[in-house]
Amino acid sequence: MVDFKQYIPDDDRSWIIEYYDRIGVQELIDYYDKVFVCLFDMGSGDELNIVEIVSPENYDLFIKCVSTCFRELASYGMCGYHLEGSIILKR
Repeated sequence: MVDFKQYIPDDDRSWIIEYYDRIGVQELIDYYDKVFVCLFDMGSGDELNIVEIVSPENYDLFIKCVSTCFRELASYGMCGYHLEGSIILKR
């Protein structure tokens, strides 16, 4: 079982420069936007199984985006997102 917490960044922005350099600005923006919309569209009680929707080579980027999205969504008053094992829950 994968420990997804290992991919959570120390802060929500420090990882961005590294990924800009690695995959390019537009690809990073596009990927982040997809993750954001996926989380934004979750309703109370919804779950996302990371293993089912993300390829293993993208776990690091996905979790870093998720972590930043959690904070961004919270700034809009959208709270209740949790990472539990390989599942993202919206309560």
